[in-house]
Amino acid sequence: MLEFKYSKENLFKSIGADAKLKEEIIERMRDLPLGDVESLAPTLEGAGDAASERVDRADRLFQGRLRGDTVLEAIVLRLGRPVIRVLHDDLVAEDIPAEQWKTDLAAHREVIRSVLPSVGRIEVRGHPNHSWLGTGWVLEDDVLVTNRHVAAELGRFNGVGFEFLPGVLGRPIQVSVDFLVEHQNPQRAEFQVREVLFIEPAGGPDLAFLRVHWADGDSPRGDLALWDREIDSSRQVAVIGYPARDPRTDIMETQLELFHNIYEVKRFAPGAILGASETDGVLIHDCTTLGGNSGSSVIDLETGQVVALHFGGLEERHNSAVLAPVVQARLRQVKSHAFARGFGAATLDNEVIEEARTVDELTDRAGYDPAFLGVRVALPTMTPDMKASLAPVEGRDDGELKYTHYSVLMNQRRGVAFYAVVNIDGNQLHGVPRASDKWFFDPRIDREHQVGNELYRGNALDRGHLARRLDPCWGATRDIAKLAVEDSFFYTNCAPQHLSLNRGTWRSLEDHILNNTGDFNLKVTVFSGPVFHDDDQEHRGIQIPNEFWKVVAMVRPDPQAGERLSVTGYLLSQRSLIDNLEFVFGEHQGFQVKLEVIEELTGLDFGPLKASDPLTRIPEDEAFGAGATPRGRRLLSFRDLVL
Repeated sequence: MLEFKYSKENLFKSIGADAKLKEEIIERMRDLPLGDVESLAPTLEGAGDAASERVDRADRLFQGRLRGDTVLEAIVLRLGRPVIRVLHDDLVAEDIPAEQWKTDLAAHREVIRSVLPSVGRIEVRGHPNHSWLGTGWVLEDDVLVTNRHVAAELGRFNGVGFEFLPGVLGRPIQVSVDFLVEHQNPQRAEFQVREVLFIEPAGGPDLAFLRVHWADGDSPRGDLALWDREIDSSRQVAVIGYPARDPRTDIMETQLELFHNIYEVKRFAPGAILGASETDGVLIHDCTTLGGNSGSSVIDLETGQVVALHFGGLEERHNSAVLAPVVQARLRQVKSHAFARGFGAATLDNEVIEEARTVDELTDRAGYDPAFLGVRVALPTMTPDMKASLAPVEGRDDGELKYTHYSVLMNQRRGVAFYAVVNIDGNQLHGVPRASDKWFFDPRIDREHQVGNELYRGNALDRGHLARRLDPCWGATRDIAKLAVEDSFFYTNCAPQHLSLNRGTWRSLEDHILNNTGDFNLKVTVFSGPVFHDDDQEHRGIQIPNEFWKVVAMVRPDPQAGERLSVTGYLLSQRSLIDNLEFVFGEHQGFQVKLEVIEELTGLDFGPLKASDPLTRIPEDEAFGAGATPRGRRLLSFRDLVL
């Protein structure tokens, strides 16, 4: 859950909430002639606006728009967030504007000095447009971390691996990293970048890994450790990188004032955490950045650990960074050297840690609660053929596999679930960061009835959660929520989804459901499953579903009836994506459909729930509108939903 340090009270309360901001304003007032105090009013007004606006950011944070909206490096606050030059791997004292900052930074000086040497500027030779591209930092051994949008300027995937882009005269660009690009320091600590290890595909976290060649073997600059705990928004952080003059700014005077017209050298910019979205794997902070800071490390001042990889921001609103556990998990996958061949920018091999579980460990799982919404939402009934295909479950005769806050019914013939159904309580949601994936086979059913990672290696298929990781992540205690997250990583709860679907429309729909559940403290029940067709294409001996469906049930306020049950259905297709899973481009499509369409496709019967489908209560031409197709109402955005 986000915690913001400012309220929308009056201007001076907002400013007073930040001791360093208050001190800087007072110091500036001391320097003014007595009659000129009024000239500071615009600065005070701007500071107050920036302070009170932090609360507004909370609304934007959970709308899943951070990556799409983040287009610039950003000065977030005009006061109270200095950008301090670095010289000889130490801070330049004269750049620290306020006594409070001087005190805090002095207390952590040794930690700061220990991390400054590991952050370098990425240099390029032979590039048609640039002499340097951004910031990178040493994570471990010879691995340098930066942003995807930085690495995309120097490398690409060629269908087999990664290579440097051709530069002038057609020769490959030469890339290096220099750790001593400091103001008034003629020395250099420059090392060759030997290869591009990985560039994250579009739609994933904005990160990339490069391999540095250390002349004498081991890194002379030191590795940076990653933060491995829950994010605490009360902790102070700082961005270390190489801000460059940015002509795109709307506050050029502020840029000149903060940087004194000195750019493209190493800077240390302290600030605060504004919050974190574990759904997006994104940290929000207010440290000052400019173009060139892309790829900067965001460090914890007390420990020196990297809490996130900075990638962009919105001017005078917030800056954004990839959370450290996401970086760590991706590096672990990349180091397995298992990339999918030929998928544009290369996808990961989806290697995971598989662990064994016992039946005794799962005996206390309550599973799905049909009475969760206050009105009964029963499991849909199945045809006789479907019942015959249910995987036998040890100790039960109905095929229901119960987990924490959700249940699954498995199709033994396909090795994938008929569906999963989850209860979501927006009043008790907890944020549990995603680290490395640990997947389990369920010991209560035969192993041969569960498709494992043998299907997902070396292709564009994701293990698409049916009851997604964050949906059951709630409970009276955080321990219950953590158990629910762990329970979501059973192979019984995943289905083969093309990564463009799983990380695109499917995820957007899931985000929309969960965000509204949390924002409005709703209780929601979500059914999710694949559509099985006899002619589904095979991959590695396993048939891949072309389509997936969701049914969302919630109790909504009604001006006339007080409350009413609303049940909506959705159908998402990956048919055009899976013609060739080793090399594929295509477009996935999403529709809102009547429940009866899902019943026809799946053989399930949702019984009386169909009466609560809003598409059945309005004329079909009005329900489907201009986006109508034989499948239903095409979803181009969530404004197209009928609820």
